[in-house]
Amino acid sequence: MTVTAPTATPTGQRTPATPHVLGLRRAPRFIALGLVLMLLFALLFAALALRADPATPVLAVAEPVAAGQTISDQHLTVVRVVPDASMQVVDAADRATVVGRTAAVPLVAGSLLSPAHVGAQQWPPAGEAVVSVNVPITGIPAGLAAGSPVTVLVSSP
Repeated sequence: MTVTAPTATPTGQRTPATPHVLGLRRAPRFIALGLVLMLLFALLFAALALRADPATPVLAVAEPVAAGQTISDQHLTVVRVVPDASMQVVDAADRATVVGRTAAVPLVAGSLLSPAHVGAQQWPPAGEAVVSVNVPITGIPAGLAAGSPVTVLVSSP
């Protein structure tokens, strides 16, 4: 910043104003230091922000598992998710506690594994069974869909 002020000569004539420098010079080394510090703190922030990943490694089902089937290591995979507090999932570190146990319900590939999915078989309920019957397409009643309850009558041939 410069300040100009008119000056007077001994004869009383005014001379044009001359600029005076107030000493606000910018030294190149301070500019370089500022740029280096700015870059350093930007890199530090980026490194810390990338480490602050809230995702947690949890177990997911890699291959379908039927209810009552023993869960093997090949049935599981690890995925990183940000689970909700109300959602129960099995941490990837607990893989050994799941392998070798029984699936309580049918497990679909791609779904997250919950502690409730592992344990004593819960499906089908006691007293019921799931059976597969080969029926020709012409023998299926209209409106019958997968999972519909049916009554089976067995007759001798």
